[in-house]
Amino acid sequence: MARTNKRVVALRGNLIDMNFKNIHSIFWLITCSVFLILTVPVLLQDGMFLDGVTYSAVSKNLAMGIGEFWKPHYTQTLYPAFYEHPPLGLWIQSVFFQVLGNSMYTERIYSLVTGMLIALGIFMNWRLFTFKTDYRKLAWFPVLLWTLTPLAFDAVRRNLLENTMAVFCLFSIYFICKSLRTKNIIPGLIGSALILGAFLTKGLVGLFPMAVVFIYWVALKEIKLTQAIAYSIIAVLTPPVLFYIISFFSKGALDNLIGYFNNQIFQTFVENNDHTTTNRFAIIGSLLEQLIISMVIVALIVAWKKKKDLPMEFPLGRLSVFFILIGLSASLPITLSLKQRLYYLLPSLSFFALGFSCLIVPVLSNFLNKVKPSFQSRLKIVAIVLAVATIVVSSLSIGKVGRDKDDLHDVAVLSDFFPEGTVISTTSDLCFNWGLVAYLARVGYISLDCNVGHDYYLIRNWEKLKEPMEKEYQLVDLDLTSYKLYRMN
Repeated sequence: MARTNKRVVALRGNLIDMNFKNIHSIFWLITCSVFLILTVPVLLQDGMFLDGVTYSAVSKNLAMGIGEFWKPHYTQTLYPAFYEHPPLGLWIQSVFFQVLGNSMYTERIYSLVTGMLIALGIFMNWRLFTFKTDYRKLAWFPVLLWTLTPLAFDAVRRNLLENTMAVFCLFSIYFICKSLRTKNIIPGLIGSALILGAFLTKGLVGLFPMAVVFIYWVALKEIKLTQAIAYSIIAVLTPPVLFYIISFFSKGALDNLIGYFNNQIFQTFVENNDHTTTNRFAIIGSLLEQLIISMVIVALIVAWKKKKDLPMEFPLGRLSVFFILIGLSASLPITLSLKQRLYYLLPSLSFFALGFSCLIVPVLSNFLNKVKPSFQSRLKIVAIVLAVATIVVSSLSIGKVGRDKDDLHDVAVLSDFFPEGTVISTTSDLCFNWGLVAYLARVGYISLDCNVGHDYYLIRNWEKLKEPMEKEYQLVDLDLTSYKLYRMN
């Protein structure tokens, strides 16, 4: 009888352990489905945010041999030398064009891959710090928390350079922290080199991982001050030393860097151009809006503990401070400039997701340890339904146009009519229609010029040619929706 009871207890223990593993598999399925349903249906539709189209046009040109690594090319009339951002992210995307071809889905696949790599970076950072605890099994939660942040999934839809920079930053911090925890300098050198990758993708905003060693020393208290200084020197000096070596052997590197500083840094901080706000702290309000889900969950946990008269203990409290400080190091410097855009916050969001997860996961873990099999069964049904819905919604999005339908139609007509490399004269209004410029560059490598004198002239369909031009140009019969094209006699 005693032996039978022992077998029953052992069997129950195995079932509980199996139940625990299965429930995390279910949550991984939910997390993946949420990520995909928030991104893939939009990515499968034609039409994209201006910046994403611009970057894909430059990357496509690089893949076609138009432009060089250190001197990317946009159009023949606008940024023939594209120094608006450093070139690494554009070049990586150009590799996708070389492999996958010039399909509208190429940049979308690339953007989706960067989103997946961000999720992988969050997973690896979580496991690095929780591998000796049961909390490691909940690595899906910080990924899910990041996925539910509006800017995070929207950035993947938009093919932003910040996505690529975020990948470099996440893995840079992973390798640096792995070096600190294992006392092995090699991962530290790899992580420090990845900081240069972040800089060569988006510039100065990618340098915040340089502060991670100091933040590690302050928040986690796991290394001595001398070690923090030594590793900080490695993190700070490795990127410029590597860039010096690269520039010594690679012609054009310094020209690219100088062009970037002139176009972005100098214009913003010295010439005071390109300002988007008069309140430098406006970005903080935007950050709080993005973190509202995380903050509400933490507030509910605190309120619940107060109501139950439970101690305000957070087993991963120090780790939470560590990740949140990294997030602040990536976001607070934005206040130094009056040129602020919401997507500048993107690289910080993964660290805030990790930081807030450290406060939430212990409570969540206790809850999941007590769930009944009936709850798990219902959760499995929810996961399967969500996965099926993801497939169905994504399938229904194929072939649809998400935005700029009329412009895309006319761009397709013009790209079929003109050979690549054509320059069209147009009005000053259309010359500064950045969306049209981007689509023409991306689809047909067609450039617009405000100067009259080219063989063709493009105007809006409700406009008329000026009197002297009426005798010089004749209307071309094309199936255009928003524009009219004229040919010089």
